[in-house]
Parts: sequence; structure tokens; C-alpha cells
Amino acid sequence: MSQPSVIIIGGGFGGLTASALLACHHYNVTLFEASNEWGGCAGKFTHKPHLFPVGATLGLGLQQPDGLHYRVFNYLKEPLPEHVGLETIMQVHAPSFSLPLYSSREKHIDTLCRLFPSSADGIRSLYRYISRVGEELRKLIHHLPVLPMQKPADFIRSVRALRPGILGAVRWLAASTEDVLRHYRLQDTEVHQYIDGQLLDSLQTSSRHAPALLGLYALDLYHQGASYVYGGLYRMAEQLKEAAERHSASMQKRRRIQAVERNSDGTWTAIDHRERRTTADHLVLNIPVQAALPLFHPKERNQFTRRWQTKSETPIWSTFSMYGVCEPSAPPSALFHQLLWDQNIPGISSHLFYSLSAPDDRTRAPEGERTFTVSTHTPPEFWEDLSLYEEKKSAATRALVEKIQEAGLPVQPERVLPGAPHAWERYIKRPRGMVGGFPQTRRDTFFYPLSHRSPLENVWFCGDSIFPGASTMAVTMSGIHVFESISGQSFAAFERKQ
Repeated sequence: MSQPSVIIIGGGFGGLTASALLACHHYNVTLFEASNEWGGCAGKFTHKPHLFPVGATLGLGLQQPDGLHYRVFNYLKEPLPEHVGLETIMQVHAPSFSLPLYSSREKHIDTLCRLFPSSADGIRSLYRYISRVGEELRKLIHHLPVLPMQKPADFIRSVRALRPGILGAVRWLAASTEDVLRHYRLQDTEVHQYIDGQLLDSLQTSSRHAPALLGLYALDLYHQGASYVYGGLYRMAEQLKEAAERHSASMQKRRRIQAVERNSDGTWTAIDHRERRTTADHLVLNIPVQAALPLFHPKERNQFTRRWQTKSETPIWSTFSMYGVCEPSAPPSALFHQLLWDQNIPGISSHLFYSLSAPDDRTRAPEGERTFTVSTHTPPEFWEDLSLYEEKKSAATRALVEKIQEAGLPVQPERVLPGAPHAWERYIKRPRGMVGGFPQTRRDTFFYPLSHRSPLENVWFCGDSIFPGASTMAVTMSGIHVFESISGQSFAAFERKQ
């Protein structure tokens, strides 16, 4: 009897995780990636002799024994790439304050209290609560819960994962993170502004809209360990690809799938840009839902529920990025920086994230030079008038360079490469340059997320459109969910058997 076969479309972390796990369990896996790089929004590009991570840069989930990336790599018997833990995770620059975010929870709380003494009591109470809730949520998330819960196994898994300590936090289930800040009398303070900046970076939304439990988990996550990965997160993506290939998966770049068809025997056929056809028992889409649904014939597309149809037509944030080379005479001590500002910059959000290569990272730059990646949010409709596209790109580049200079960070304007949304659409294959999935609002996270299970038999989804959303850890979890549904087995159970 032939092995079950799986087609996976998209070589980001979700698709790579699913492919490596399925191949490890003897599924006949073929993965198609449209671009020339692995890792999706956490991939890289080269401009010799320099290398730039395209988007995601901060390494989370690598800590032993519970980091999700560590768990996957350990299960695959794959060593994690070279990385170093960060004591100072990032420096946050705002108009009225500048503060380091330390990995040490106690050191971070002391810093916040020194900087905002009038809010010190609320800060200490809030972070004690964040620590308690974060610990309980980590126990729950260790079991990889599935939302929305559609099958008895989903409910059973969640019930088994619940611990008495989480019950006290249930009152916040329908609340926002801002409600928690209000409870600790921190609303409308500089601490509130700081936390909004953290949530905008991790959840794509502010405390007003972020669900309380997810917001508290996101704020706790930094204190579980953050790392600088030498070269970039793409190194992890490439190792997942190699792990899949060791188990005979076919991993193919530069294969753009233009349509998928359901066959009379229930199998699925993917058709690429050269009309080449590949057929398999299962179809996995690790691409944005806005790009996925148009691949289906109208007959199959109409079987997707209104929730799917609405999400596929919903625009999300696009990204504007910049890539630069510098020779800093007085480099900052932190490698990662978040900049926040109040004034309006046309077409640009009120924050950016700046990632500088380590001084000894020879993968990214020759000795004496450093490379950096900058990313921020931008509305996709701002870029629709092509007659103004280049003008807007130049204006955005100048404005962001000015912000970086104001923060005292190294930048040489003549050595900056901008990456506007159309570049992300062309090279990373993200429709309209949209990245990061749907903002993690209360409605989208717990009550209206898209499942990894589609309405079509043997069609599955993973990636940042699907619960639990964006970040390499989140899309990895969605890839694990796909593996579990196709194989009918529990990843955690396999871990215990090792």
C-alpha cells in the first residue's frame, strides 16, 4: 500500500514544520514555495557581501525545555542554529522616555518603577499578576490547544490542559488588556504607552483591542528567554527544510501554484505557473487566506463559510521595511530597538522595529560593518495609486531614517534599501504586501479565528491567517495542528515516547 501523500503550498515556518513532521512519519510530502527563499516573512535576501533578514528577527521559543521551536527541533533530532540569549532584549525609545526591556523580570520591573515612580505600585502589582497568569497559560499552551474547538478531541485536550491556577484569570476572558491596566490604575500613563508599543509589535493591535489573556501572555513571553540567531531566523527555516528532505520530502522553490482542483476520487491536484500538475491525498495551504481562496474553483470556493469568505476579503496591515549597512563608531549596546512617536507620518504607523546584526556575525556583514533591518506597519490602500508609489516610498524612507537618527541609532542614508509593499508582494508573494496575519483582537483571537481545518475534506490551513496567528512560534503551532489532524496523532504524545 502506498504512503499517504501531502501537497503543501508555502515554505514559511508553518508549512516547513508540517512538512518535516509529516515526512518524519513517512508521509509522501511535496512542498511548493513560490519564492527563492525559505522562511516566508522570516526569510532573508542577499546583496553581496551583505545578508538581510527580510522581516521577523527576534528569536523566541528556543529555550529548553518548553520553547516551541526547541520542542520541534528536539523531536526531529535537529540541533538549533547558533544563537545567544539576550540579557537586554530591546531598547524602547518613546518621545518622553527610553528604557531597556530586560530578560530578567525583576530587573525589568525595577527599571520601570525607577522610570515611572508615580506608577510603581501598579507596575509591581501588574507584573506579579502577569507572572502568575503567564505561568498558567504556558502550562495550557504546552498542550497546543486548538481554536475554534470543532471536535470532541479539541475539548478533551483543553480540559486536560486546564489547571486550577488558571481559573482566577477566567474573569478576563472577554476583557481587553486595557481593562487589566485600568484595574491596576495604569491606564493613560506612560506605562500604558509602553505596553501598547509592545503589543503593537507582537499582536498587531493595542491594549484597547488585544484580549487580556493573550496580552498578558505576550508581555510575559519576553521573560522566558529571547535570542539573537546568527544569520537570522531563516537558518531555522532551512534546517526544517533539510530535516524534511532527510525523510524523503520533495522541497521545491520557485514553484508558484496558480490553481488547485478536486478530483473525482477525492484527491487534490495543484497546478503551477507552468501548468505542471501534482496530485496528493491531502492539500495544505500555508499562505494567507487572501491568496488561498482564489486558487479554488468557484464550486469549491463557495463551500467555504461566510467566516472564511469575509476573512479572505479583509485587508490587514502591509509592511514597509528598510535594509541598511552601517559602520557604527559607537554602536548601541542593544541589538533590537523599538521606536514610538506621536506625530503623523503619512502612510506609516506610529512605531518601527530596528534590528542590528551582532558585531561578530560574519554571515550578515564583513568585519567592521553591520547590517540592520527596519519594519513598520502601513495600510495597503495607501500604496494603490501607482503614479505616486515611488514618491511615497522615498518620503517614507526619509521619514524613517530621520526617526532612526533621532534615536541615535546607526544609519547611513545612502546605504539604505527600502522595501515597500509591492516588493513584499513580488518577492515574498504576500498579496498587497500584507503580513502578520489578522490583528489579535478579542473577536479574532478567541471567538472568530480561522481553524486549520477547512470546510473541504482533506484540505488544511496553517500560517499567520490561522489560529493562533502571527510569529514564528504561532505559525509553528498551526503547522503542528495540521500534522496532528492528518496523522490522527498527538505531537505531545510522540514527544513523551522519545
